[in-house]
Amino acid sequence: MNNTLTYGFDYIDKQSKSSYGGTAFMDESAISSALFIEDKLYPTENVSVTLGGRYEHYKREAMTSDKSFSEMTWGLAGDWQFTDGWTLFASGRTLFKGPELLETFIRYQDVAFLADDIKPETGYNVQGGLKFDRRINDHFIGGNLTMFNTRIDDYIAEQGSGNPYVYNIFNKGDAQYKGFEVSATYSYDAFRSKASYSKSDNEDLTNGGPVLNAAGRSADIGDSVALTLEYDVFAIDTLLGWTSIVVMDETNVQEGAPIKEGYNLHNLYAQWVPSQTPELSVTFGIDNIFNEQYVSHASRSGTARGVTLDDYEPGRNVKISAAYEF
Repeated sequence: MNNTLTYGFDYIDKQSKSSYGGTAFMDESAISSALFIEDKLYPTENVSVTLGGRYEHYKREAMTSDKSFSEMTWGLAGDWQFTDGWTLFASGRTLFKGPELLETFIRYQDVAFLADDIKPETGYNVQGGLKFDRRINDHFIGGNLTMFNTRIDDYIAEQGSGNPYVYNIFNKGDAQYKGFEVSATYSYDAFRSKASYSKSDNEDLTNGGPVLNAAGRSADIGDSVALTLEYDVFAIDTLLGWTSIVVMDETNVQEGAPIKEGYNLHNLYAQWVPSQTPELSVTFGIDNIFNEQYVSHASRSGTARGVTLDDYEPGRNVKISAAYEF
C-alpha cells in the first residue's frame, strides 16, 4: 500500500512586553512545543486515508501565574474520488488550547488571574463534504460544499469586575459551532470568478443562547455571500479584480439585545507586472469603494456602563504600492 509518512516538531515562543513612561510594566511568555506524526495511506488509486497524532505541551508564564498544560490529540481524514471530477471528503480531530496571554496593549496583566481550577479548552471538530472540478476545453468549473460541527469543552472566558479591579480568566462552559460553506468557481481564458455562501451558528451549551464575547455581547457573526471577479489584460500585463461581500443581520443575540446589523463591502484592485521586468509589481486598490459605515460582527460593539462601544471599521481607502524582487 502506498503511503506518505510525515513527522516533526513544533516550537512556538510568544513574548509580550510593555513599558509606560519609560518604566517596564510586564514581561510575559507562552511556549508551545509539540511532537506530531501522521501517515497518509492510499488503499486504492482513488481513496486516501490519513491518521495522525500530536502531543503538545503549553507553558504560560504571566505576571500573576505560571501554569502548564499537556494533551494528546488525534485526527482522521479520508478522501474518495468516486468518479471523474467528483470527490467526497470527511475528517475529524480532537482539540486542545491553553489560556492565551492577554493582548500586549491591555494594561490588566498585573490584575489578571487564572482560576485555580482552570482547564485547557478541549473538544472535537468534524467536517465533510463534496468537491467537484471539471475542465471543458478552455472552460473550468468547480464547486465545493463543506459542512462542519465543532464542540469546545470548558471554553475559556475573561471578565473584569470589582474595586479594586480584577480581571478573571476562567472556564465558562461548553460551546458548539456548526454551519456550512458552499462555493462555485468558473473561469474562461483570462476571466476567473468565484461565488460563495457561508453560514455559521454558535450556541452556549451550558447556559443556552449565543456564546458571549468579553464585552458580554453575542460573539456570533452573520451569514455572508462573497463574490470575486478577475480578468487578465495581457496586452498591458495587468490583472483587474473586484470583490464583494454581503454580511447579513445576525439575530442570534441575547434576549432583549439589538441585532447585529448587516453590511456590504466592495473592493476594486489592479496589479501591473510588466512582462519585460517580471520582478516588478505595482498594485493599486480601493477598499470599501462605496464608503460603507459598519461595525464588523467580530468587533467589540454594543453598550456598557452607558457608553457606546461600537468599533467602526475604516471607510473608503485608496492605496498604491510597488515591489521589486531581486
